[in-house]
Amino acid sequence: MKKKYFILLIGLAGLGCFNLNAQQEVTCGEWEKLNVGFDYIFRGIEFPEDQNDIAYAAGESLTYNGDGIVIKTIDGGDTWSQIWFGEDQGLKGISFPTLNTGYVAGWGDYFAKTTDGGATWQQQTPISDVFFYRNMVFKDENNGVITAQTTTGSAVYWTNDGGQTWAEGTGLASVPYQITYVSGDTYFIVTNGGQIQKSIDNGASWTTVFTGTPESLIGIEFYDDMVGVATGDDGVIYKTADGGTTWESQTVGEGSELWRDIAWEDDANKLTLVGTPEQIYESEDGGQTWPIDNTDVSDYYSALYEVLYTSNGTGYIIGSQGVFFRKKCETTLNIDSNLFGQDLSIYPNPMRDILNLRSSTFDIEKVIVHDVLGKQVATILIDDRFASIDLSSLKPGIYLLKISAINTTVIRKVIKK
Repeated sequence: MKKKYFILLIGLAGLGCFNLNAQQEVTCGEWEKLNVGFDYIFRGIEFPEDQNDIAYAAGESLTYNGDGIVIKTIDGGDTWSQIWFGEDQGLKGISFPTLNTGYVAGWGDYFAKTTDGGATWQQQTPISDVFFYRNMVFKDENNGVITAQTTTGSAVYWTNDGGQTWAEGTGLASVPYQITYVSGDTYFIVTNGGQIQKSIDNGASWTTVFTGTPESLIGIEFYDDMVGVATGDDGVIYKTADGGTTWESQTVGEGSELWRDIAWEDDANKLTLVGTPEQIYESEDGGQTWPIDNTDVSDYYSALYEVLYTSNGTGYIIGSQGVFFRKKCETTLNIDSNLFGQDLSIYPNPMRDILNLRSSTFDIEKVIVHDVLGKQVATILIDDRFASIDLSSLKPGIYLLKISAINTTVIRKVIKK
């Protein structure tokens, strides 16, 4: 299914501003199943700083005490390279608040920070009696929250100095799974006891805002301060539209799916839900219905752990066995031909040998010249806002010029003396 988004662009002409009514059209294809080239269980993927090319992913070779890996792409997922490996240090959490600063954590008491895009890593010890780290989120380079299984139970810790010091958060209700950052000082956590908990002080204290579900809750994400979704076992998700005060349950799929993560494509109505076994469901009405799924093409082999969309609309899903889905988007700019025509100047007309074309705003891409009988007599490639074209080879008479800019064309009549 094709999806298109339109953004109104504003241009400048001379010293005054005018509305170009140009539309940036983003056309997205279907999910393409790929592989990162490393047979690991990848738990998370990050595209820092709202860009579309550089990403990091972290994972583990086994779900229990496996080896760890961090991989990186600089071309939007076309190719991936390994930048870190740790024996018996399988990674369950990754967070990159900036392109160069990132954190990873998992088994083997391993928690580390990079400040050079993964070239080097400095190990830290947020929790002294950790069994393994579960998940973490940093809202910026300094402020972050991490959860763990300890030798005596579960814990949540927070830092405000980039991991130099850590303090234990209070109020954790059960074994924590996913953390998400919303805005300001607000975070949410879901637990295996079916609780949804909220912190409004950067993770220092936690309050239970929802409980009572028999299902474990695995994931949680927010579209904005008000709209959020928690995902869980037995095909159940929970939705809020009031910032987590109330939650409404919904079963998606057959009722046996383990929904792990959710993301919004471009607005609050378009959602993508992923989970185990290799399930991708999509909604276009804010999650009321889920008519789009991959059940006809899924091999039900891998587990899908995270889904996200980058700023250009491209979607990414990552999971076990190195499985990697991508839904690529192409961006074009459509310009109202009437406005391009108003912006375009052609002179002199009538002309003898040289004709000038000028646009104050758009690059003129090509000019095709036809005589009055419709025969094409010349093609000139330009790719600039101004051009002087030599038509001295043409006989005197009337000609029609088909002038193209970005995805639009105007026709002009010229007279050659």
